[in-house]
Amino acid sequence: MAGKKIENRYASMPDDISTSVIPDKKFVDSEFLAAKTYKLTAASDIDMDNMVILLKNWLYSTKSDYTAYLILKMAASIKKYSRGRGYEMVFPTSVEGEYDMSNDILQAISQRMEVPDSGNAETSEQTEEDILFSGSGQSEVLTIGTGDSVFAPFLAAFLLKMIIKSADNVTASWNPMKARFKNFFNKSAPEGWPSPSKAILEDIRATLSADPIIGRTWCKMIAVYEHSEVDHTETGMMRYLAFLQLGYAGMHALKLLLQVKQVGKYQMGWLMGEMAYPETIPALDEIHMIGTKFEKHDKNTRYTPYFKYARIISPEYFQKVQTKNCPALVYLLVSILNEVQGGGEGYQNPENIVGISSLGANLKEKLRLAAVHIVESAPLKNDALYSGTMKKFLGGSSSSSQKEEELFS
Repeated sequence: MAGKKIENRYASMPDDISTSVIPDKKFVDSEFLAAKTYKLTAASDIDMDNMVILLKNWLYSTKSDYTAYLILKMAASIKKYSRGRGYEMVFPTSVEGEYDMSNDILQAISQRMEVPDSGNAETSEQTEEDILFSGSGQSEVLTIGTGDSVFAPFLAAFLLKMIIKSADNVTASWNPMKARFKNFFNKSAPEGWPSPSKAILEDIRATLSADPIIGRTWCKMIAVYEHSEVDHTETGMMRYLAFLQLGYAGMHALKLLLQVKQVGKYQMGWLMGEMAYPETIPALDEIHMIGTKFEKHDKNTRYTPYFKYARIISPEYFQKVQTKNCPALVYLLVSILNEVQGGGEGYQNPENIVGISSLGANLKEKLRLAAVHIVESAPLKNDALYSGTMKKFLGGSSSSSQKEEELFS
């Protein structure tokens, strides 16, 4: 009797063996809501005045190891503004948590700073809001003026994007942040808040990385708020400060796919199918699961936004859509995005993506050409979306066809 082919000797070997150092864990809302966080209470006006002075001192004068905790405390007291109702707290006055900050942290962020008495009773109301520097060098004197008690918590929430963003990202977006403050509060950001040094920002970022409970606390707060305010029109500020900054953190492939969908107006199922091959299928399968189980489809769909912040809560969730686990898909998606946008300001150099070093030059070139083919074939393969005229003139071969044939032959 003829023996089995040697190629079939290991056919019974399972394909779903995990090679990840971190065990993969299925995400459920209840575990997100059960994540252990810091206890926080909203600051009184007097406490906020003091924290404003402390923050400015730590950002521009005296380095502190506790700045990350201070900005978390201040961000918990952020206010929103509407013409009809004025200023309102975004979060509850008390945020439940399992952990108290240590005594040294609490003492540091609650220490009293000396504020010179202006001697003018008429200006006492203004001392709730702004800090201005006067003098220079070691003789700088801190005073409180108009604007800071509203701006400083807004700034604190902005700085918390360093949970995942770089110090350079904060510096580059500093002036645009001030412009957005004016849009949200109908008044200019106060003077005296230049971008801190990179060293100061890196120190804050290092603390955020060293103590993940800070990130968990903030993300749980914003996710619960996003869920409760999901249909309200006043979420623009928090969308800018938090939802867009931290949503889909660590899920680069999914975030890129949503960008491609938005720019290219492709049918998701078709696009995902076009990108499928053994290297991309695990991530595409995970994206399909997220899309069908967690994303909002219509007004009748049960939706909670907690999954978008899952990887900040724990790296065990949604590992397959992390760049290092799907570099080919990320490279392909960026290439498609660049092809659709045609360069310009929206261009992203895929070579700058952290985590794609495992891809060889030949594979990158093939993926780039695959991206060109996907974009050009879209009109020809989506009859329901394109008229005969648009299909004729938008679909077709590119100048790279010959190169494509050489590579894929």
